[in-house]
Amino acid sequence: MMNYAFVIKNYSPLSCKVEILHKEYGKIICMYSKDHQARLLTTGTLILCDIEKLNYSNRLNIVEILISASTQDLEQLEFIHQVALICKKLLPSGVAVEDLFNFLLYVYEHMKEIDKISRKIVLLRLFFLCEIFDGSLDIYKTAMQNPFNKELDNVQSIDKYIQLGFHKLFQEKNITF
Repeated sequence: MMNYAFVIKNYSPLSCKVEILHKEYGKIICMYSKDHQARLLTTGTLILCDIEKLNYSNRLNIVEILISASTQDLEQLEFIHQVALICKKLLPSGVAVEDLFNFLLYVYEHMKEIDKISRKIVLLRLFFLCEIFDGSLDIYKTAMQNPFNKELDNVQSIDKYIQLGFHKLFQEKNITF
């Protein structure tokens, strides 16, 4: 059955596997054959795919590329990689997070409208949905703003929380540059 997924990381050409955020299965790693179209997938690509669940692994059978990040827009590319990093490091494997997945679909549908402030709101909401914050009302109100509303409040607060989110991500997951 075909379903939506986001590419978090493609391990090609080193190996024939790709890590995806699947609508139904959550964050999973899928294997594919050496000559499969999946070897061309890039981080942040939105795909339709058919997954075959095997005993201890997943096989990517059919892939249709829907949206791929623009290599011409470096700010968009950096944003997509930040989204993928948050998903890769903070989401549990094999657990579907419907709210987060649906939010990312919404963002991708409006990608042409996204500006610098909108990107920050998206990142903040991802941190919030991944439960990296303590859940204070102030963070909640800031994170749940419509990222495409051009009259956003608390821009300084947004920057503070995003900085805190990345600090916690790098600190708690022992990520280095």
